[in-house]
Amino acid sequence: SRAGRHYPDVANSGCVLTALQYLRDDQDDDAVPQGGRQSLAGSELLDAALLAAATQRGLAWILSMQNGDGGWSYWDKVPKKNPEPASALAGLSSSVDGSAAEPTALALSALRGFGYGKGAPAVEKALQYLLGSQNEGGMWDTPDCNDVTYVTCRVLQSLRGIRDETVHASRIKASHRLVGQGNSDGGWGQGVQAVSNPQSTSWAVMGLLCGEGSHQASVDGGINYLIREQKSDGSWTADSCPAPRAPGLVSYTNDLASIYYPLMALGEYHRTPSE
Repeated sequence: SRAGRHYPDVANSGCVLTALQYLRDDQDDDAVPQGGRQSLAGSELLDAALLAAATQRGLAWILSMQNGDGGWSYWDKVPKKNPEPASALAGLSSSVDGSAAEPTALALSALRGFGYGKGAPAVEKALQYLLGSQNEGGMWDTPDCNDVTYVTCRVLQSLRGIRDETVHASRIKASHRLVGQGNSDGGWGQGVQAVSNPQSTSWAVMGLLCGEGSHQASVDGGINYLIREQKSDGSWTADSCPAPRAPGLVSYTNDLASIYYPLMALGEYHRTPSE
């Protein structure tokens, strides 16, 4: 959106930084690979200096955008840097600028992938925010996002591998809730007893793969659902995606999401040892 071009997106920046982790050749022992990362470094097409500079700028910006409550907003920092909002944001819900689970999880995943481990101030504050924002049912949600399974998946990915009793209990609670929302056909929909769709199923599978507890049967059921639902041309039906984060400002259309989320789920399933 041209109207929002001056508001860089924390969630998208976190995703880009996570993608850049695939290009590293300095595998830090403290770094936590997201999705079983395998390094693609060494290509003659890569400029190591440019990659390092881009990474450091991105990490510095992510760190500078963390809110006082430990979370991240999508585009702004609380309190606002500029007291007068730009006209492009006028009239929008205040929830756009507050901390939210999705950008916090994506920022945390990016930081952890570059060696920011438990004990780092930014990580500790983010954990406190995420643990405090988990709802009573065990899931996480975000204003203006129509599928809590997606947000919960992102949070579970960001918490993967953290050795902490409170985090462990939080992951168990979320995993049990995900299992409980599964349908008899092996898939998941947008909420309890909602009709299954490939994207919600993919998010649930990826969440369970990095959650806690023994849920192999549910994971296998989700994978079988995705295999059955794949169309002859290799794609899946595009019938679910997160809602616009700021209606009227950003047009969130992503036709490829119905393909790459199932592929991500299948890839993580392939890389994760069976229980």
